[in-house]
Amino acid sequence: MPEIADSMLENINRNSPDIVIITGDLTENGLATEYDGAKSFIDRIECKNKVIVPGNHDSRNAGYLFFEDIFKARSSFGHFGEVTVIGLDSSQPELEEGHIGRENYGWIEKYFFSKWFQGFCLPHHLIHSLDLQRK
Repeated sequence: MPEIADSMLENINRNSPDIVIITGDLTENGLATEYDGAKSFIDRIECKNKVIVPGNHDSRNAGYLFFEDIFKARSSFGHFGEVTVIGLDSSQPELEEGHIGRENYGWIEKYFFSKWFQGFCLPHHLIHSLDLQRK
């Protein structure tokens, strides 16, 4: 719905945020044309500090490769004044669920601990929800 997206964009730009954090699902199916639209929209956000990570929809159909082509790293961090923000890709290519994985613990520790306020952003739950079939 373009009118909702335009209204959201106007609201973001009117408020002149210091940081914009986008935590995934920029696309429905990770297709190149969807990424073109997402990139065009994000470019219209009038904020120089953006942290963008993919969601599970963005990693479908090898979309994680399109994400890397357009936005570079799938996990990123930034120091913005007195704020440190870490955006961590928890998506798993071609899977609906996501997780952080032990292989990322060192990366998180390296960038997360600072003397400033910290924000940790990811598109999925930090701890996987309980299996509802085990009633």
